[in-house]
Amino acid sequence: MNKRYFYLLALSLFILTSCHENVIDIDLSDFEDRIVIEGLLTNEYRSGIIKISRVTDIYSYSSNYTAVSGAVVKIKDQTGFEEILQETSAGVYRAYEIQGAPEMTYFLTVEFEGEIYYAESTMPELIEFDQIEVERADSFWGEYGLKCYYQDTPGVKNFARIQIVRNGYREEGAEILYTDKYNDGERIIFDSFETSFHLFDNVTLYVSAIDENNFKYFEVLKNIRSTSEDNDLGVQQLLEYSSFNPNSNISGGALGYFSAQTIRTYHVTIE
Repeated sequence: MNKRYFYLLALSLFILTSCHENVIDIDLSDFEDRIVIEGLLTNEYRSGIIKISRVTDIYSYSSNYTAVSGAVVKIKDQTGFEEILQETSAGVYRAYEIQGAPEMTYFLTVEFEGEIYYAESTMPELIEFDQIEVERADSFWGEYGLKCYYQDTPGVKNFARIQIVRNGYREEGAEILYTDKYNDGERIIFDSFETSFHLFDNVTLYVSAIDENNFKYFEVLKNIRSTSEDNDLGVQQLLEYSSFNPNSNISGGALGYFSAQTIRTYHVTIE
C-alpha cells in the first residue's frame, strides 16, 4: 500500500474487534503525533503481537511514522490470566504464553508516557472451507481461478477476511471480505479474488474469522484503497473525496485496532 495514505487508513494489516464501538473523527489540524496500535491474537501458537508506532506527518511522501519503544503492553484473558509482552524489536511486542481460543474475550492494555490505551476483543469460531477447486479461467493467456466452498452456519453472524499470498508474495488488494447478512445458512462460493493465477503457482489462502466491527473497518480500508488507486489521489484529495470515519476498539485516542481472530490456512498448487 502506498505510504501516502497508509496511516490515513488507520494503519491496518490485521483486524479490530470489540463489544464497544467507538468512532474516531479525524481532525487534520490535530492529526500529527498520534499513537498507532496494531494488535493481533489468533488461535495459532505464540501468535500474540502488538505493533506500536507514532504518526508524525500524514502529508509526507516518505515514511511518516516512528516505532514506539518502552511501552508496557499487557494482554489478559477472561479467566484472569495476564501476560506482559516482551519488546523483541523497536515497537514490536510479542506474547509467548497467552493462547488464543474461540469464544474467549481478551483485554489489551498499553501504557506509554503516562497515557493508558485499552481495548478488548472476543475471538470468533473458525470459518473453514470444505472444498477448493482450481479452474481454467482463460485458455489463451493460461490463467486460472480458484473456487472455495463454505457452508455458512445458520443463525450466527459470520464475517471473514480472505487474503492471498502467491509464490511467497502477498497479493495487495486481492482479498475478499465476507458477511452472511444476506445469505445466512447458505452454501457460499468464494471466487472473486481480483487476481488470476498461472500454472504451478503456489497459493496460500489465509481465512480470518472476524467480527462485525472488523468487517466494517476493512471495508473502509478496501474502499479507500480502491478510490486512491483508481483516481490517483494524494492524501489531501483522498480526505476530501471520501468519508473517513473508521471504527476503533481502542480507547485513549490511539489509532488502530486490537483483534482476537481465528485463522485457517490453505495451501494450493495451480496444476
